[in-house]
Amino acid sequence: AFSWTGFYIGGQVGNFSSKVEITDPNKKDKLFSKDDTPKPSGFMGGIYAGSNMDLGNNMILGVETDAVWADREDAKTFSAGAIGEDKLEKFKASLKNANADVAKDKKIDDIVKEDKHTDSLALKEKWSGATRVRIGFTAADRMMPYFAG
Repeated sequence: AFSWTGFYIGGQVGNFSSKVEITDPNKKDKLFSKDDTPKPSGFMGGIYAGSNMDLGNNMILGVETDAVWADREDAKTFSAGAIGEDKLEKFKASLKNANADVAKDKKIDDIVKEDKHTDSLALKEKWSGATRVRIGFTAADRMMPYFAG
């Protein structure tokens, strides 16, 4: 008879794609259009390992972990035009809070309302991983429905 108990290790390869929406948490409005939002995608690969033990009465308890490497990045750059009088102080404050760099030979306090700014948004997926516990029952010789979390 087939046994679900014991240690296992394996590998995985594939592709991934992203669907990204960036929203204002207070208004629930989208901050960027679909075309202005980065969407990292590409090859991914990784390993997984786990172990299962038989609890009796067809119940199986297991633990599993995986690590997946992707190392993909996508960036979108767009010009938003002149800063404007009404947004100047908030713009300067946000640059200071982010420790952002500005154009060569210019300081944040030297920025004026007529200056134009270019925005860039980047998303990077380097790696991901998870560890989960699973409990299931052997419904048939090689079938085990389970709950994981």
